[in-house]
Amino acid sequence: MGHPRRHHFNPEFYLRQWAGADGLFCEIKNAHGKVDARRKSPRATGFQRDLYRTDGVLDEFAHHVESGSS
Repeated sequence: MGHPRRHHFNPEFYLRQWAGADGLFCEIKNAHGKVDARRKSPRATGFQRDLYRTDGVLDEFAHHVESGSS
């Protein structure tokens, strides 16, 4: 099984409480002085690839923070 690569700043389960009946919520970004609002699912926002990856250890242990394994 592969390791999770989407490491959320706030967990998906926590973001779901702000979702509407359609399961989406409004994500607002300010990029280059322009405000952009879009409907997104909790899975599709607030993450960075390999944010909590630990460098310098074996790959099987590199994602231990996100996966919760020891």
